[in-house]
Amino acid sequence: MENLGLREGDHAVTVGMSGGVDSATTLGILKDFPIHLDVIFMRNWDPLLSESSPDSDSPAPQTSLSYTPSSPSSTTPKTPNLSPCEWQRDYTDVLSVSSHLGVPEAKVRFVDLSKEYWSRVFEPAVGVWESGGTPNPDVDCNRHIKFGALLDVLPKNDRHFLATGHYGRISHFPSSPSRLLRAADTSKDQTYYLSQMTEYQLSRTILPLGGLLKKDVRRLALHWDLPNAKKAESMGVCFIGERGKFGDFISQYTSPPPPGFFTTPSGTPLQQHKGLWHYTIGQKARLGGQKEVLFVAKKGVGREGQDIVVVPAYVAHPALLCSSVRTASFIWIHGGEEAKAIIKERPAGVMVQVRHRMEPTPAKVEFGENLSDVKVIFDPPLVGVSPGQVVGIWHEGWCLGSGVIESTECVDESPSFPLLPDQNLATPFTLDDDGNPDEINFDNDKAVKFQRAAGKTITLVAYAEKTGFSVAEAAGLAPHVSLFYSSHAIIPKGCACAWENVRAELECLSRAAEGGPVLSS
Repeated sequence: MENLGLREGDHAVTVGMSGGVDSATTLGILKDFPIHLDVIFMRNWDPLLSESSPDSDSPAPQTSLSYTPSSPSSTTPKTPNLSPCEWQRDYTDVLSVSSHLGVPEAKVRFVDLSKEYWSRVFEPAVGVWESGGTPNPDVDCNRHIKFGALLDVLPKNDRHFLATGHYGRISHFPSSPSRLLRAADTSKDQTYYLSQMTEYQLSRTILPLGGLLKKDVRRLALHWDLPNAKKAESMGVCFIGERGKFGDFISQYTSPPPPGFFTTPSGTPLQQHKGLWHYTIGQKARLGGQKEVLFVAKKGVGREGQDIVVVPAYVAHPALLCSSVRTASFIWIHGGEEAKAIIKERPAGVMVQVRHRMEPTPAKVEFGENLSDVKVIFDPPLVGVSPGQVVGIWHEGWCLGSGVIESTECVDESPSFPLLPDQNLATPFTLDDDGNPDEINFDNDKAVKFQRAAGKTITLVAYAEKTGFSVAEAAGLAPHVSLFYSSHAIIPKGCACAWENVRAELECLSRAAEGGPVLSS
């Protein structure tokens, strides 16, 4: 009990239950403690949404539905094009588990926070998606809803705690602020999602699962024969569900986007896309007619700010490698001065994350004019980092806080890539058997194979616009960059390459490949 900050008899705990195994096991752990115990179930998404957000001055979503919060005993109609959380089933599971563990229904409270979620989490997230960013609604939900609005409905005294099934640890101290620490099960650690909690929220929260492994939590649920012991983990975004199509769902709440194109790094249009929010940096982009597997490298570019830059599927392409990020709104849990002193004293202990399910990575932290202005430098660079994501900072397992990424810097954003321009937008050339430019109107399936070395097909790709990289220079990029040259070499119209230099570079590259692995697929 004392490890959780509780003392016998004079504490009360409200267990926030979701219907899942983790929160059910949390109740099972606490049920025999000599404390006052009850349960609360929070609904944060209502399938019936309004033309204008409730109690909000924000713009209306693009939907004709009306907002009428329903009660837990009512039947929510299935609305076309929406895939909300099945909160009724979750609420039923909460009632079943509570009854099984001896908590009567009278001590199970239902609270509807869908209005608060709409205005504090969903609408701001839609704005970020619409502008091309990649927000993290779960971080905002924990700060503003689960440990904000939900905590506000509990009695306001320092002896009443909210317990949840999150994987993380909170160290409570009698004379100093509580600390958020990583969970014992690092593979399930959720402190990234909790990284914007306040000192006050931490002081009112306990996380009983923080010292357990996920497999042991499941074993406890089975041992206690909990009704939901075999329930699968929920992996989807709450307001979309696990089977919903994310981009189509968000499109219901955005204005029709101006036309935007997938482009090469040099700006050559390839084909039109459906809207910035359908894609995120690092995601595979499916473009018809392309012989390469392409990935999104940059969004919101071009004259109208609606274009998306794509690059081939190199494992660590320089345009996908993020070397640093900056945020001007970093939230330090315990204040920036203390964090700054800790980081400067022991910089080697700093680890960061930009996603929940990623291995923490070392980084350097630089402070700007104020403590919320932070630059994080990754070493080595990270793949697929986007504005709008949250960057969290830990020091030796202690979560110091996080901030929304406002800008990113990549290893390189303008090399040449083997993409096939849309035939309505560009007229490509290829090379004949002598290595000279062919005439226009060639078959796009025709490929020029210059040399086979070390079992790999090496070809040359050049573009009309100067990129500043030769083939040899590209092959000599940083060691952690894996380069792969397509077997389809397309030379667009107007290419000003000196063909004799092209052949010389290729021969040099081929000889190097024969003597050792220069290229890798």
